[in-house]
Amino acid sequence: MIVTQMTAGTDISYKTISPKRTDYGSQFEILVSVLYHGIVKAGDTVVDGGANAGLHAGPLVRLADVNGKLIAFEPIPEVFAQLKRNLGRWPAELHNVALSDHPGSADFVVNKSNAALSHLKHQYDESKSDEETITVPLVTLDDVVGSRNVSFIKLDLEGADFLALRGGEKLLTRARPAVIFENSREWASICRNYSKEDFFAFFDRVNYEIFDLHSDQLDASTWTEANMAFEFIAVARENEAQRTTALKTIRFFWENEARRPELKSWVDCIHAVGAVDRYMMTYHGAAWGRF
Repeated sequence: MIVTQMTAGTDISYKTISPKRTDYGSQFEILVSVLYHGIVKAGDTVVDGGANAGLHAGPLVRLADVNGKLIAFEPIPEVFAQLKRNLGRWPAELHNVALSDHPGSADFVVNKSNAALSHLKHQYDESKSDEETITVPLVTLDDVVGSRNVSFIKLDLEGADFLALRGGEKLLTRARPAVIFENSREWASICRNYSKEDFFAFFDRVNYEIFDLHSDQLDASTWTEANMAFEFIAVARENEAQRTTALKTIRFFWENEARRPELKSWVDCIHAVGAVDRYMMTYHGAAWGRF
């Protein structure tokens, strides 16, 4: 069953919500945390690709608990060292590598002003004074995860997310995890040398459907839709309960966005992501809960 929109009524599209909030980026990170808090259970194995210093790796490893496992990937050596320190003694498997659709090595652009903007180099990159290029190892999800079951994957790879997904085709086909990833669609496909047809053929093969984090469905007809967000959740088509819960959660989050005050700093965002149930209860009270 294909769902394009859960209900009619309040417009919660990217074009409507993003201009409302100076902290839209932080609110998006909070929504990501809200979503995986409803998916990951103690004992699960989860993946964080592009873990940075651990904004989401920290909550994910705690949700998986001592009987589960976080498998995290961060290619920048200095940031990887921060990630190790921030996760402490939690049961995490950390890889100082980049994810792609093939093993090997590649040039990687490090943004020294904002590490979160660092990315695998592509042909359209222009040299900038606050960037340097390093060489990083490449691995695939299939090679690293192997036969292990995974319940959730979060990717934030600055345009290379689809490459990482292609490198995890066997994993998606076998384990059916929910996936949250970023994708700028046409621009990402140009930079990473794949087509719209390649993109949707992949998701057809693994039998997943995709929604942006405002609940609108991404398909061939909405590929160039300017009002669609750049953040997505992909869910196995047969998992109707997970899809319904995710879309209801997304709608609640944006339909009630005015009840949450603007976050003033990135530190506030870190605190909210790390204690997202408390954050949501503070501003939504009894109206907030698992759907």
